[in-house]
Amino acid sequence: MTRFCTRCGNSLPAETAFCDACGHPVAAAQAAPAYSPPAPKRAPKRALLFGGIGLLCLLLTGGAAFFLLSESEPPTGSALARLLNADKTFQESRTCLSNFDYGADPAYVSPWDQRTQNWLQVLVDAGLYAAPDHVTTGSGFFSQERLRYVRTPELKKAVHDRRLCFADGITVTAMRYAPLLQQGDRRLARGDLSYGYENPAAWTATESARALLPDMFGETEHTATVYLDKTGSTDWRLLSPDEGRVAERQMTSGNRTQAESGSVWKLAEVFTGLFQSSPAQAIMGQWTSTPGGSKIDAEFTPDSMMLDGRKSGVIYEVNGNRIVAKASSGRDKLNLVVVSEDEIHLDIGLGELPLYRIR
Repeated sequence: MTRFCTRCGNSLPAETAFCDACGHPVAAAQAAPAYSPPAPKRAPKRALLFGGIGLLCLLLTGGAAFFLLSESEPPTGSALARLLNADKTFQESRTCLSNFDYGADPAYVSPWDQRTQNWLQVLVDAGLYAAPDHVTTGSGFFSQERLRYVRTPELKKAVHDRRLCFADGITVTAMRYAPLLQQGDRRLARGDLSYGYENPAAWTATESARALLPDMFGETEHTATVYLDKTGSTDWRLLSPDEGRVAERQMTSGNRTQAESGSVWKLAEVFTGLFQSSPAQAIMGQWTSTPGGSKIDAEFTPDSMMLDGRKSGVIYEVNGNRIVAKASSGRDKLNLVVVSEDEIHLDIGLGELPLYRIR
């Protein structure tokens, strides 16, 4: 690179330190400094400290708010299943059969009782009873032929309180809660539960079992109404149906507008106000086992009942959502369970037959 002397203007080679013409010293060329980007500005330590604290507080308060919100909501899914299965009364009422005295050993059945024989044959095939043998009980005028069923060890392990238990518990398939009721720091939740069985016995899936007990083992959805409550920071707990209805009545009476604001509370009126004013009011009207009318038809009035055309006077006995309709003359009676305003169940011994309201 050619340079020039600053004194005399003489042309100089790049490496020359002195001018050849006048001897003036020539300064070495300065290389341009390499570019380096400016160092980023660092936030003051105080700002970082308070920013970190602010973020931490936001996370903590937000997390606490979510925790409190989730704790105030009633349980669903597996959490609800654990709560329900922990209650022995509720669990066994759904997973144990009381349609026969399974504690009797041996058990005797009349040769004319074909329905019971058909059911016990399901259990014989499952290895729960030995094949029956014919025996004569009593003597003389009181002697009679009977079928004797002897329990196997497998059945003995499955019997609790003379009932046959066929599953380890229930599984929750769906839960539909009505709006929470609140009185002070107490909250009450009422929900319609859909459930299945946890580890059911293999014999419950046989065609015979499903045909004889379709409500238990058929393809129909299993449902129940449950009441849960909690006070303050305590855990949710399961109430019995009677406890739930009493709590619901107490809380809705203090806030009638809220209680009547939606159709979800119509069933509460069936189980409370209607029973108070007229215990049998919940079943008054005409019913059929098949919508449209067929198979079994029933009608209930305050002073009479009619089943398949047979009419008689009636006396009603009420226990919660269960009603016994007794013929005023004779021993005939109907055991009924109120499910909703438009559905009741008729106890037929080995199960319940749904009846639907016509009007």
